[in-house]
Amino acid sequence: MVEEAAGTRMYENKKATAIKTIEKKQMKVDEINSILSEEITPTLERLRGEKQQYLKWSKNNADIERIERFVVASEYVQAQEVLSKNSEDVAKMEEEVAMYEDTMRTAREEVASKEEEIAKLSEKMNSELEGTHNEAKADEEDKSKDLVKATSAWENKKLAVASASKDLEEAKAAVEESRNAISDMEKNISNKLAAIQKAKDEAVNAEENLKRLQKEYQNLCAGISSEEGDEGRTLPDQISKAYSDANSADAKAKQAQMKIEHLTKSLKSVEKDMKKEESSAAKLSKKRDKTEEKVEGIKQKLSNVAFSADEFNALENEKIDLENNVSALQEKVDTLSAQLEGRLSFNYSDPVRGFDRSKVKGLVARLVDVKLPKHSTALEVVAGGKLYQVVVDEAVTGKALLNNGKLQRRVTIIPLDKVMPKKVSSAASEKASSMAKNLNTTAQPAIELVGFDEEVRSAIEYVFGSTLVVDGMKAANSICDTTKTRTV
Repeated sequence: MVEEAAGTRMYENKKATAIKTIEKKQMKVDEINSILSEEITPTLERLRGEKQQYLKWSKNNADIERIERFVVASEYVQAQEVLSKNSEDVAKMEEEVAMYEDTMRTAREEVASKEEEIAKLSEKMNSELEGTHNEAKADEEDKSKDLVKATSAWENKKLAVASASKDLEEAKAAVEESRNAISDMEKNISNKLAAIQKAKDEAVNAEENLKRLQKEYQNLCAGISSEEGDEGRTLPDQISKAYSDANSADAKAKQAQMKIEHLTKSLKSVEKDMKKEESSAAKLSKKRDKTEEKVEGIKQKLSNVAFSADEFNALENEKIDLENNVSALQEKVDTLSAQLEGRLSFNYSDPVRGFDRSKVKGLVARLVDVKLPKHSTALEVVAGGKLYQVVVDEAVTGKALLNNGKLQRRVTIIPLDKVMPKKVSSAASEKASSMAKNLNTTAQPAIELVGFDEEVRSAIEYVFGSTLVVDGMKAANSICDTTKTRTV
């Protein structure tokens, strides 16, 4: 009442309400602090760590790009040095080729003079020694024929020896097989005979036992005791025992009779098997005799064959040497093929999902076919490094391959929509053909020596279109100086 009269009750109520509100707010503050400490703060720490990693990755990536630029610059400088060195080597090689052509020309002249001398000497020899020459020639032909006959005879004898050896092995195997079969049959027959004898003995014992039991039964029926210890028994007991013994003996007799019948059937079956085995043994014996005769005949043939072990061993050694040489050459061919296949392989991943792989035409080397194999080296020189560049339909495709194609090696792209074809003018081609004809040689544009699809013509013209292929160094230099066109 005093509080209400003084007006402090209302403030006490408001204070209590404010304290409750503060407690609720404090609970929310605690919950927010818990969320901050358990979820937001670890996330911030993780994001700070990822930021540091990203900054480190960006720095490393920038370093890598800078190093790659240095590497590209270094490779470019090395390529320039190699190119300058190769130019010097090409000049030296051209000088050497010119020197070798002069030497060849001199050698050809000497060969021609020697051929004239040989012709004169041949005419003189023919006129003086024609008869002797004809006889020697005829003798040579006869010897050649004899050699061919001897060689063919030796080959035939070699084949006969091989065939006879094979037949001998087969005959020995057949004889051994026949002996084993006869031995098995004899063992089987002896086992069956023993079983038959055993069955006969059991049958005889069963008959004797039956006779003995029948005799005892008769004695019992007559009141005569046949065993010791029966004197104290009464006659009914003896008769009862006799009946049981008789029944037992009768059962044993029936069992013995059934066994005899069974053994009789078995004996008949064994006799049939014995007859079959005897006929089979007779056949095998005849077969063995024939095989032995065949073996003797083969031995006789082998003794008549004029076989030289030394000559055979020499031929075998020569065969082994040739096989080793072939194996070594095949390994070399495989190595070179693998190297070439590695240079001609172009593997990439689809830069985007659903990428149309027909947009990538492939390496220039796989897009052309050389019409004549003799031009292969010249065409390889004409193309140079462009032979391993990749042809695509558009520059956009090439950019996508370079950026996202996961290429395994550095490649140069030739986009068909951007490439500028190069061609030898018809006037220069006709002039070169005319000059080559005057120099007794040939000159053709390189692009005419390869086959390709019209779809990639602009790329092929870019690679082969500006060069002439000339047969001969002197003619090539002359045509190059006159037409101002690259010649190979």
